[in-house]
Amino acid sequence: ASKNNCLMQKSNCIPLLRNKKLTLKAKGLLPQMLSLPEDRDYTLAGLSQINRESIDTIRTAVWELEKAGYIKRRQRRLSHKNPGNRHPLLLSS
Repeated sequence: ASKNNCLMQKSNCIPLLRNKKLTLKAKGLLPQMLSLPEDRDYTLAGLSQINRESIDTIRTAVWELEKAGYIKRRQRRLSHKNPGNRHPLLLSS
């Protein structure tokens, strides 16, 4: 099943929305990430640009989602000038 099909199924969204360990920011960020094209640049700066939130706010929401097991991140070198950028990668549902 594609990630968009998983997003559209109410039964898959309810556990996320009822997770009391996640803030509302994290609960809102995950569906947004799932709605974006798979080739989207999922850097913290990229997610911050399409939201009215700071990079620090996005970082905190991504950290919450990662800790709860909704997403997985991996280190990926984007350029020689900025080797520390991280891309959050979605887990398959």
